[in-house]
Amino acid sequence: SYSFKMPVDNGSPYDVVIVKQPSGSKQLCVVHNASGTMPKADVKNVDVYCGVSCNSLKTTNPELQTGTYEIDPDGVGPITPFSAWCDMAWAGGGWTLAQVTVAPNGPSQGQQGLVTIGKPGYLAPNVVVALANVSTQIHVRSPGKLPTNPTAWVSSTANTVPIKNLRRGKILNYEVPFGGGAGYIGRSYWIISGAAPTADAVLFDYSCASTKIENWPNVYWACGNEKGWQLYDSTTSWNESLKTEHSMEVYAK
Repeated sequence: SYSFKMPVDNGSPYDVVIVKQPSGSKQLCVVHNASGTMPKADVKNVDVYCGVSCNSLKTTNPELQTGTYEIDPDGVGPITPFSAWCDMAWAGGGWTLAQVTVAPNGPSQGQQGLVTIGKPGYLAPNVVVALANVSTQIHVRSPGKLPTNPTAWVSSTANTVPIKNLRRGKILNYEVPFGGGAGYIGRSYWIISGAAPTADAVLFDYSCASTKIENWPNVYWACGNEKGWQLYDSTTSWNESLKTEHSMEVYAK
């Protein structure tokens, strides 16, 4: 539990921030449920998670280059430190690779364990949850001519539903209301590359769901949308109507 010296009046806004990250450490801490309006009762759902990720390494040493590094996303928790692929260049760097699909095979045909570029695989559910706990964004790309220069990609906006779902080990559109079109809330959580096949936000629209594929390593299922993003089970495609599978990489930062 946490307590603060300065009380907050009922009905007033609150915002919990980390004033200073751990000194002399490679860890980086992230606050969950940091802001809101003060209810009549105590707020009990503010959590702080600390661990070593590609982002924390990049933050402590901005000169680091893309490559393999040892990380420990749950800090003092039970997960053993392991080697991870870190993109230290794209969009500020600090992206930890969590899953790779190689077309035509989807997530279910990859191997659970360490994840490396070009090899189908995904982090174990407890490991990806720990990584998501110390992350604020998700980035999914199809590899370009250069590993750090993709043309087809989507990135979630910080601290929105996609990363919150990954913290639960769920697909990124879990419990997002069905819908589509301009103004659809499901589109508001994402930034798209603007280049085909990720040029149109229609790829996030969907109209049905299934409890059979709601958990990691499934990532997104635009059910009922022939032009939707499908990264689940044996499918890895940005646009189902193209009848083409696309290799993908899933990162968290």
